[in-house]
Amino acid sequence: MNWQKRFLRISLYQNGKLRNILSEDLAISFNTSEAVSGGLNEANITINGLKTDTMFYLATSNTQWVKNWVHNRIIIDAGYDNNHGVLFDGTIMEAKPNLATADFSINIRAMSMFSELMKPQSYSFAGDTPVNSIAQKLAGDLGLKLVSDVDNSKTVNNFTMRDESAVNGIRTLAQTTGMDIFESKGRLYLKKPDAGLKNGRQLYIKSADIVGIPEPTPTGVNINVRMNPSFLTGQRVKVSSVRYPQLESYNFFIMTMAHSGATKGRDWITHLNLIKEGMGFWQ
Repeated sequence: MNWQKRFLRISLYQNGKLRNILSEDLAISFNTSEAVSGGLNEANITINGLKTDTMFYLATSNTQWVKNWVHNRIIIDAGYDNNHGVLFDGTIMEAKPNLATADFSINIRAMSMFSELMKPQSYSFAGDTPVNSIAQKLAGDLGLKLVSDVDNSKTVNNFTMRDESAVNGIRTLAQTTGMDIFESKGRLYLKKPDAGLKNGRQLYIKSADIVGIPEPTPTGVNINVRMNPSFLTGQRVKVSSVRYPQLESYNFFIMTMAHSGATKGRDWITHLNLIKEGMGFWQ
């Protein structure tokens, strides 16, 4: 695998149509974040050297006080040659141009499922209802496929929401049940908070892939690795570290994950906050 040649493609969609494809030819920096907590995935991007018409269209069409606010879409496909993929797919919430220097730039803040957050709906499940049934309804309304590690014995009594989006429904269901419920790569996942996902392969991080030195924490370890789009939030992980060989005796899962890159710098990493499996109490 070629770990030397970096890959970046940022696609900008305006009114549903592809308008620009940006690559490493421009000065671009970005960071994305996602977690098992049920929050929406976020991205922050700074682009230098855009044409002024594209820059100002993005800026004005993503200001809430504009009468016809256009929800433009942005997709970040990044990684290394032969190992790249979509790190983020979401809606631009805010786009601020900067004309203070000769090299015009724009700062973009985006969020996944932001458009769906603006669509109020109502949900009512009488009596004891399996969490999977509620999650299946929410996932369907968001166009997601449900992947659950929880059986139908886990129920919720009289789950009701009025004029709330399906996205808020995910948050409320997670808070009510104490489970990790989150969206990633077009799927809605449910799992116990003290364990990684049963569905899917266990990730093995080799010492050669670690950037810098792992940082042990009271609940697990923080690790930087070479940017890898195949990692999944909630995924079970084994770690091999020359500096901390004892880490290999534990089973971890990805609690939070962040990707960051800068085309004019050396930053091209994935940051993982790993938690030991079996910690805490959950009924």
